[in-house]
Amino acid sequence: MQEHRAGPEVKAETPVQATLRRAVFALLVTVSLVALVVGKAEVYVFDWVKSGVGDLLAPVLQTVTLPVRAARDIGSNLGRVAALTEENARLQEENARLRQWQSLALRLDGQNRELRRLLRFDPGEEVRTVAARVIADTGGPYARSMLMDAGSRQGVRADQAVISGEGLVGRVMSAGARSARVLLITDRRSHIPVLAGPDRVHAILVGNNSARPVLRFLPRNAALAAGDVIVTSGRGGVFPPGLPVGDVSAAAHSGGGVDVVPHVDWTRLEFVRVVDRGAPDVAALAEE
Repeated sequence: MQEHRAGPEVKAETPVQATLRRAVFALLVTVSLVALVVGKAEVYVFDWVKSGVGDLLAPVLQTVTLPVRAARDIGSNLGRVAALTEENARLQEENARLRQWQSLALRLDGQNRELRRLLRFDPGEEVRTVAARVIADTGGPYARSMLMDAGSRQGVRADQAVISGEGLVGRVMSAGARSARVLLITDRRSHIPVLAGPDRVHAILVGNNSARPVLRFLPRNAALAAGDVIVTSGRGGVFPPGLPVGDVSAAAHSGGGVDVVPHVDWTRLEFVRVVDRGAPDVAALAEE
């Protein structure tokens, strides 16, 4: 009698089950392939989506950022305006300083030219001169005089001639220790012996408190023309001979004299020299 061993029971697969199994296998393979394709293409899909979103949001973001950019530009412009304002104030201050230096330079240049003219002026003989500055114009409707900052300590005495780089100014009326008063040639108290014209005729230059003194006591046959030079004659011993005084004017004076235009420009007179003819030594005067 034959014995049978016990074992697992193998069931036979039905046609339906076989078909289902093949379908499931095919589906899994298809899903795997689709997953692979999607994995490769997701980068391009996301880039396309981001580009689309960017295109949609660009106008909105541009509109929203306009006030921000405007505020930023305003802040930048305000900063530049503040910097320009500060620079403008600095330049104005520097310009004011430069104008002050220019004014000082022009004033010093004028003084330098006046001093050079004064140094070039030769009184015509071996005399000592004392330089001084005009510190006040004390003239009025009835007098023509001025004050200078040199006096007896510098060797200045009464009746000394006072000249500038252009010509005769006047004579010393009175002298203090450090200042002196000068009577101008235009004062009516001024009477100066002069020589007039190319023939060097003698006359007296008389002041009349105007800008133009007058030649008096001319010879009857004196023939003077406009522009003839007037110089001191040296008579009387007050004024050295040959000091230029002025020129004959084209118009004759109503009183019968001849008008003279002085060489000195009274409006620009700043420095003068006192002609010292035989004064004591200045150093000895300073020690007194």
